[in-house]
Amino acid sequence: MGLDPKDKNKAVIEQQQELKAKQDSAAEQEASLEAATPEELRGMLTKRNEDYVFRLEKQLKEAGLTEGDAKLKVNSYLKEIIVAQRKGQPATHLYGSPQVKAQELVDPRSRQADEVKFWQKAVDNSLLYLAIFSAMFGLVGLFSKTQQQIGFITILSVGLLFGFLMTYYNDLIMRKKEDRPSMWKMMLGGIGIVFFIFLWITLTELPFLRVVNPVLPGWGSLVIAVLAYLGRRYFRAHYHITTSSFGPGPGARR
Repeated sequence: MGLDPKDKNKAVIEQQQELKAKQDSAAEQEASLEAATPEELRGMLTKRNEDYVFRLEKQLKEAGLTEGDAKLKVNSYLKEIIVAQRKGQPATHLYGSPQVKAQELVDPRSRQADEVKFWQKAVDNSLLYLAIFSAMFGLVGLFSKTQQQIGFITILSVGLLFGFLMTYYNDLIMRKKEDRPSMWKMMLGGIGIVFFIFLWITLTELPFLRVVNPVLPGWGSLVIAVLAYLGRRYFRAHYHITTSSFGPGPGARR
């Protein structure tokens, strides 16, 4: 049986009252933040955010700021930290690591995640994956009794593919909730990326391609890993990229 019209109206009114109560509570909390002193704001921090603030001030002082200046800079972000805190978002997710945030505050050239172009993030990630994969197969080649069977072109192309595909995937995750694909589509996309990479490895490792896709000795793969690592450091320094490759950067959206 359906609800009686009176019961329906009562339920709607209760929902409206509950929504208004939440809005009033949020407004009161916002007003309390505006009126609070920096010391009172610091007292509202969780242990995790309190530690973040402590480490951020320490990084700022190590960068050359006086204790007073470091504290003033951090104070200007306390309200923002607490607002995010109440939504379950710690400061590390809001700004990145204390090192990244400190560099952003003291170096005007340092860049937020939103300011780094897609191709720059993709190249950065590709060099990182190339360094990781080359180092992994290099160590296997040096210490394993059986020779690793993955060719150089395969390792190089997989590093590039992972870099570009994972950058695109991470950008999707970092979009505002209303702009993101649904969760099941994101999961299928992740599975699709892994499947495509395995298919690519299978194709590039076909025997007739071995002439153009030789297997490097262990030390050769390690040399490639070192070159990729140094190339990435130069690339990040040249474009002033300070955000993390594996997690949301300071500009990540929720």
